[in-house]
Amino acid sequence: MDCKETASPPQRTSSCEDPNDEESAMPMVAVTATGEDPNLPSAKDGRYGWVVVAATFVINIMVAGYVKSFGLLSQSILERFPNTSAATAGWMMGLMTGCRGILAPMLGPLMVMVGPRLCSVCGGLLVALGLLLALPATSVFHLAVTVGGLVGVGLAMSETPGFIVISQYFEKRRATANGLRSAGNPFGGVVFPFIVVFLSREFSLWGILMLLCGIMLQICVMGMLLRPFYVHQRIVERDYYRSSSLNAHEHQSRDSGQVKKIIEKNNSASKKKPLELSYLKNPVYLVYLVMIMCTCAGLSNVFYYLILFSLSIGLSETDVSFIVAFLSVLDMFARMVIGRIGDTKIIKKRHMFILGQILAGVSLFLVSSTKSFWPLVSVVWIHSVGVAAFWALISTLLADQFGEDSLATTWGFFRMTQGVFSFVYPSLLGLVADVVGWMGAPLIFMGSMYCMGGLVFALQPLIVRVSGIKVNQT
Repeated sequence: MDCKETASPPQRTSSCEDPNDEESAMPMVAVTATGEDPNLPSAKDGRYGWVVVAATFVINIMVAGYVKSFGLLSQSILERFPNTSAATAGWMMGLMTGCRGILAPMLGPLMVMVGPRLCSVCGGLLVALGLLLALPATSVFHLAVTVGGLVGVGLAMSETPGFIVISQYFEKRRATANGLRSAGNPFGGVVFPFIVVFLSREFSLWGILMLLCGIMLQICVMGMLLRPFYVHQRIVERDYYRSSSLNAHEHQSRDSGQVKKIIEKNNSASKKKPLELSYLKNPVYLVYLVMIMCTCAGLSNVFYYLILFSLSIGLSETDVSFIVAFLSVLDMFARMVIGRIGDTKIIKKRHMFILGQILAGVSLFLVSSTKSFWPLVSVVWIHSVGVAAFWALISTLLADQFGEDSLATTWGFFRMTQGVFSFVYPSLLGLVADVVGWMGAPLIFMGSMYCMGGLVFALQPLIVRVSGIKVNQT
């Protein structure tokens, strides 16, 4: 029996779609929906929510770790296929990153239909299948489809539930929880490269793929912990009734007519489309899409061009490795701290988000003017803090402004837009570097786009006023 839960403060409704099952559905619905028991507990901000945060943290380590260490894995692939051109090798990265973003609008509704647990577990199995199907590969194109495209779809299915389910489990501490969840990404960037380097020294490419398959299957283990929120809410309510010694006869004496109305209301709510195209006509939401069109110029490309710029000014590979590790560690802690500040209401989350965009952009202007190691380190940390604000707050802002129930749609279109432009910007940045003949030029371009994204987002209050659409300006 498929159970659904609908909450709207101060009343809470929990019901089952089988209206004939009176013994299980009617007692629970009548009490919870009418609000007759003011002490009825909510599963929001509860202890199990932190279990979900821990599970999504580990899943993010796996997903981001694979993506950020893929360059090292591609080196082993190029050693196995030495006649491969750089353009052909780029298909692997392009398919992986593109599939993660473009499929997001479909994966959000899929998660709503099948639940976060099944979606994440199936994603982990797809990742493992992609790595296993790569074993008999005889060409880079075969690997691009398997370790690139198929694994990319699996990674997207694995990470998408985390963005949505955290906002369902938390309300008062939503920013803190999202900050902790997103901290798994930079942590994976610190840990996974060392794992891949160790495996590449001890095993052949096929051995690396098999061992990575075993490691990535841990996504399935963590995915099993992603209990759907409405299921957990019913567990909390049942425990409450048992402790209150309320018997079934007392419940069934409630107004059956009111119960029928509640069941009809929830059945109609269950027919709501998981993909709401109306948001594409909402000017307040379109601000997010225009903002990510600008910002994604740097989100996926900064590390690549930062490495090239560092080498161009004479830094060694050891120096570059230290800078990358330093940025990843700082990014991880910054996300947790910014998330916690977002819940204290000392400063509005929207203001922190805009400030982060501007800081990320200005820092890249400063980086392009450095000439040696320590000046570079002294300014590059500002970029990590700015980007940390973006990832720690973006899903919280979407949930606060458009509702957690619509997050599958709002986050899906946001990620799709990012995925589309992730195909465009790498070639454009390469063209900028070729035309100018200086590796600092792409950094300046990305810095300008970060600042433009922040300024676009700063216009949201004006657009709210002109359009007359009411949203929560958090």
